[in-house]
Amino acid sequence: MGKASRRTNRANSTSVATTVTANPGGSRVPWFSISIAAMLALGLTAVLGLAQQRESIAGIAPEAFEDHWHTSFSINSCGEWLPPTSDTEHGNGIHSHADGLIHIHPSSTAWVDTAQALLDDGWNMCIDLTAVDYLTYSAPRNLPEGVNGERFEVVAAFVSHSTGERLRARTQISAESTSVGSITSIYPGADYLEREVYDMFGITFDGHPDLSRILMPEHWEGHPLRKDYDVGAIPVQFKGPQGG
Repeated sequence: MGKASRRTNRANSTSVATTVTANPGGSRVPWFSISIAAMLALGLTAVLGLAQQRESIAGIAPEAFEDHWHTSFSINSCGEWLPPTSDTEHGNGIHSHADGLIHIHPSSTAWVDTAQALLDDGWNMCIDLTAVDYLTYSAPRNLPEGVNGERFEVVAAFVSHSTGERLRARTQISAESTSVGSITSIYPGADYLEREVYDMFGITFDGHPDLSRILMPEHWEGHPLRKDYDVGAIPVQFKGPQGG
């Protein structure tokens, strides 16, 4: 290819680039405007999806939920089911409602039976299990009538993948017994969670296959998340400045 031909190609490329990058007579749409518009569209889609989900839940006939956990639901202004406050068939578990979640309060002796009933009712996954020590807590705990607050409370969260609902089960554990049945045989994912509660709070889970410490050393004394656990300190040795 000759020099004249190469100069012609370079000139054509320059003119094409100039045509693409420069538009003297037109207007440009800034990229940040397009990004903002896309973000607004995504936000609107999420809001519409949530509204449709609530509408679909509210549109389900109450008969579809008539079992020993949902017997007389009503619907609030947000389209959420409001559970009853009467006793249930298993363990006198009493319902409450907060933060858009269903709360049930079975007794500690009915904890395992409650977990089995939940699994049978479609709550197919235990997503969390923890505990709370209310030793120094003086504010109202907002427990339903008929539930007496104890020092410890074991809390487990469940989800139903078929309905998208979430449920929280809360049982009271006295300072004297500090034990409750293990639900690991029903929800295997609770295995390490129960071990962590045992390690941090000293609550034992009867029937657990390997109830041992999981965070602290095996021979550690005490349970660090108890409110009466002594606050200690570990001395740290710092190196002196080099050349000092």
